[in-house]
Amino acid sequence: MSLPSYCFELQLKAFLGRVVKYDAICGFLFMGWALHYFPFYLLSRQLFLHHYFPALWFSILMCCGVFDLITSSLRPRVRLYIAAGLLALAIWSFSYFSPLAYAGPWTRQQCEKARWLKTWDFACNDFPVALSPAVVEANK
Repeated sequence: MSLPSYCFELQLKAFLGRVVKYDAICGFLFMGWALHYFPFYLLSRQLFLHHYFPALWFSILMCCGVFDLITSSLRPRVRLYIAAGLLALAIWSFSYFSPLAYAGPWTRQQCEKARWLKTWDFACNDFPVALSPAVVEANK
């Protein structure tokens, strides 16, 4: 056996050892997500955002496990930069969509712009065409 193939085999065994650990963790979290998410397909009544919060927690934890698996071979500083970038993306996403979730001041045009997919069912017609000066002043 040549040295490069031996080194590759050692790296592959080390990676598969890590995968087995993360497979158990992510498998448990995926089952938790599925058991909290899919039963709502069986309900024939209107669903609200709070019905999906337990599944959200499982998916957040699963994303952390996947992030740890993917970046486990990187240097800690690189992992920190990637985590900081993902955190900045999450903060931006929250601030961008929070008027929809928390009934904040939003215009019809902002609502239409936030609808990235045509299948997203936002009630954009419920928002005003323009915000009144009093609403703008109150939210400063």
